[in-house]
Amino acid sequence: VELEMDEASRYLPLTPILLPSFSAYVAARDECWAQIGLCRIALALKAYKHDRGSYPPSLQSLQQTLDWKLPQDPFSGTDFGYKPRAQGFQLYSIGRDLMDNGGSPPPKNRTAPGDIVWECAS
Repeated sequence: VELEMDEASRYLPLTPILLPSFSAYVAARDECWAQIGLCRIALALKAYKHDRGSYPPSLQSLQQTLDWKLPQDPFSGTDFGYKPRAQGFQLYSIGRDLMDNGGSPPPKNRTAPGDIVWECAS
């Protein structure tokens, strides 16, 4: 359906009203997908440790042992961040601000979103 410019222009005042709520919806949806992806990878990491006695050195090593593809960070379109630790690991998404803060969540007093961090201590 093609709209004439005069007909389409009557919808233009709604754009600034609807667009912010739509982008907030998309960001909230991506945060949910990030949390789901982090949980799936964390479960795979725990299974890997159960089978092999330690966590893999990288997500690529984990991927090689799986028969399914690891989810990717919905904010970057690349692999989630992963840091194996002496006891446990840290997984993270770059989050809404699209900046890789190395797995550092935003300070409690800051309102801007930061990395979405998932840590396991054992």
